[in-house]
Parts: sequence; structure tokens; C-alpha cells
Amino acid sequence: MVGCSSKRIINTIREVDVPGSCRHLDDEGGSISFEYHNLAKAQNFYEQLPSSQFSGITSANINDAILTISLVNKEKYKQYSVPLFEKYQNTTYGSHPIRATMATIMYAGIPWLITDHFSDLAFGCTEQKKLNIQPDYTKKTSTGKFEYRDNGKPHKISISGFDKDYSFEITNLGFENRIDLIQPIFNTQITDITTLKITCLDCSFDDVSTQYLTDDIKKTIVMNHDFRPLKTYLS
Repeated sequence: MVGCSSKRIINTIREVDVPGSCRHLDDEGGSISFEYHNLAKAQNFYEQLPSSQFSGITSANINDAILTISLVNKEKYKQYSVPLFEKYQNTTYGSHPIRATMATIMYAGIPWLITDHFSDLAFGCTEQKKLNIQPDYTKKTSTGKFEYRDNGKPHKISISGFDKDYSFEITNLGFENRIDLIQPIFNTQITDITTLKITCLDCSFDDVSTQYLTDDIKKTIVMNHDFRPLKTYLS
């Protein structure tokens, strides 16, 4: 006698029976093991956490008492490639040679002629179930590509040049933000052109994209503006 092994392939969507399956041995309590088949395919993905970021003021201007300011806030995400593999679950049922021998003697070898299930009883049987396709993140490699994404993190803005420093929070990143300077103007004795220093207190230049020139992104912008006509009006 020689050993034999038969398999039943169970698709994740539907079940397909193959002649010689181990269904008749399902009550035997088989042992479970797993195997992985490389698909020779790859999948690209971007890392979940940014590798670096940059943020700063891109523009600022004043119209009457309204300061309009725009900021940029970008995070850099690297792209990686990972191989894909297919995971299978194998359920192996052991052999029962004594039962097979007794049945052979009792039935004069007829079971060997009419069913291949009898050989499974004699030599054991393995069922295989395809589970899913998974990426192997332990073998990730960089593709050299990356992308920048907007981050909605708010920033604190400090404005000096009035009677004291004033702080504001910018939340509308990538768009124009309007800051009302009526109160600082009203509280300040203005007799000359005012020099304002506008600073993003928590902006950073960890990594500046090639899409932006360093000169176009600043943590601080200095502006001169004549508030005297408006101050006279407010007085």
C-alpha cells in the first residue's frame, strides 16, 4: 500500500467539493496548521505617521483694521511596497491502519475498489482552506516616492508693535484668515507708521517641500502700516 492525500478547497465566497475530500473524517478532530504561498505580487502603501512636516506663513496684508493672513501646514508621508502572500489553513486527520486492515479483511478488499475515502482512513487526509490575501509588512521596501498632505492643526499667531503683544489662533489653514485689529489699535498711542511683527509661534521647518521655496514660507513677517487715519476715526 502507498500513502495518499486528498484536499478539499474552500473558497472564501463559496465552497467547492473535490473528489476524495476529508468530509467523512470531520469528526476525527484533525490538527490545524498554516502555510503561506507567495503571490509574486506587491502592494504599495503610505506610512500611517508622517516622517516630517513643515508649516509657516505664506502671506499677510492689512486693509483698514483687518489683518488677512494665510498659512501652510504640510506633512510628508513616505510610500512603501510590500509583497503579498496567500494564507491557507490545513486540517490534517490521522491514519487508522488497524481499522482499515480489519475492514479489508471483513469485506474482502471491496472498499478499496469502490471508494477512495477508504485510503484516507488508512493513510490520513488533509483539507486545505484558503483564508485570505495578506501583505507581509516585515519585508517592506521604500519606493522612493512620497506625498504631502494638509494638516488641520491650528497655529498660534503673535502680533507685536502695539501697546503689547497680542495672540490669536489660526484654524483655517490653506485659506485666508481675518484678524480684527480694532482693539489693539484703540488701545495704542499711534503717532507714526506702525511696524508690526507677525510671528507663527509653533510653525516648523522640519522639511520644506520642493513645491515651495524657503523664502515663500516664513515664521515671521514684518509689515509697516499707517493706522493714524483709522486711529483718528476711532478716537
